[in-house]
Amino acid sequence: MNIQAVRFLIESSFKDIKVDSVQLIGSGNDCDAYEINDNIIFKFPKHERAGLNIKKEIEILRFLENKLSCPIPKVLYVGVPNGYADWIHEGLEKLKELDSCLMTS
Repeated sequence: MNIQAVRFLIESSFKDIKVDSVQLIGSGNDCDAYEINDNIIFKFPKHERAGLNIKKEIEILRFLENKLSCPIPKVLYVGVPNGYADWIHEGLEKLKELDSCLMTS
């Protein structure tokens, strides 16, 4: 998915987001991940199985919210399949610090 398509999909799906910046931060076999406005990570699945995995990830993150001592991303947005996206997609809070949770040996 190109940058213009990501911007359009997010702004048309979530009326409270004005996309000022988009940066591809990762691309794998299952998903593309984009940083939006320096504070939200959107993940877009590339195939149906990856979409099912995103759905599971959303459920797990919501279940674990406020149950761990280390920060985990908060699910901010859930996009549903529509004419522009074939599968569920998610917008997560970008974590700023993880140093306090890193294990040292």
